[in-house]
Amino acid sequence: MKIGIFGGSFNPPHNMHENIALNLIANGYVDKVIYVPTGDNYNKKCLVSFCDRYEMVLLMTNNNPNLEISSIGNND
Repeated sequence: MKIGIFGGSFNPPHNMHENIALNLIANGYVDKVIYVPTGDNYNKKCLVSFCDRYEMVLLMTNNNPNLEISSIGNND
């Protein structure tokens, strides 16, 4: 199985984040994409908390078994 790792702040996640992953899967580059939101120490203005960004990505990926999310970026 080929797995793609998609890292970013996802502040907020949007349709293009999902479309990129789905395009990679549809074209056979990967079988699954795992989103990895950055932790709260990421140097970006107005960064929403990791927990909130994690929940937003979780909502985006919830209906597709080929899209997952990792909490490895959490600083807690």
